[in-house]
Amino acid sequence: MKLKINLLAASAMAATMLAAPVSADDHMSAPSWGKVETIACQYNDGKSLVDLMDVVSKWNSWSNEQDLNNYFAWVLTPHYHSELNGGRTAFWFGASPSAEAMGQAKDDWVANGGEVLSEFNEVWTCGSQSLSTSMIVRPQPPTPSSTAVVDFTDCTFKDGKSVLDLFAVQKSWFEYLDENEVKATVAYHLPGAGEDPDNEYGVKISTWFPDMQEKGRFEDIIANEGGWMRAFQTFNPIMECNSERVYNATLARGPNR
Repeated sequence: MKLKINLLAASAMAATMLAAPVSADDHMSAPSWGKVETIACQYNDGKSLVDLMDVVSKWNSWSNEQDLNNYFAWVLTPHYHSELNGGRTAFWFGASPSAEAMGQAKDDWVANGGEVLSEFNEVWTCGSQSLSTSMIVRPQPPTPSSTAVVDFTDCTFKDGKSVLDLFAVQKSWFEYLDENEVKATVAYHLPGAGEDPDNEYGVKISTWFPDMQEKGRFEDIIANEGGWMRAFQTFNPIMECNSERVYNATLARGPNR
């Protein structure tokens, strides 16, 4: 089985990014989906996250002037990953609570963001850009933090199964996380525009931890306290997932910027 047991844990800060989530008690009700864009980038020679965050500060000032209140973003720095990242050294992970809000943010950026864009281009060079339809399915209360640890895994549904089947079984799993007081926010991402046409996954799952210690604590629960069996019984009939990629996340724009 390829399913990674720690695919369903996350940090509280991710709950600010998307639309109103579906709780464990109403997992079959009408979901509220948002939009997420992922941009793969590489720092220019001599540049680093420090230089990028200087530009991000200016971008936040510009965004405030534009009343850009429905677009939130993280910068993701690869931590545990493979060559699947294509040598990229950073990713921009931007989210809006609706497709319209994302579209408005993009329109504002194209029309008025030229000066700030040139400063971003001095720090990094970006390539592929993709859009997904996304939803937080297990939120956690916000915490005053500007950093997190996030992993992503791509899952392929078995014959006859879909994201609706995933909704149908998640309540049991989330109750297990609650019982073990796991600080975890979970989001599902359905593939959309700009995806590699060779990708065959049905859903990408992002998992956000407040820090590596909390991620490690959950992995101990899974490995040593029977969690792996609970996860296997819950998810194996529905899907298989590849190895997760782990990133350090730095908040670029939150709801209070």
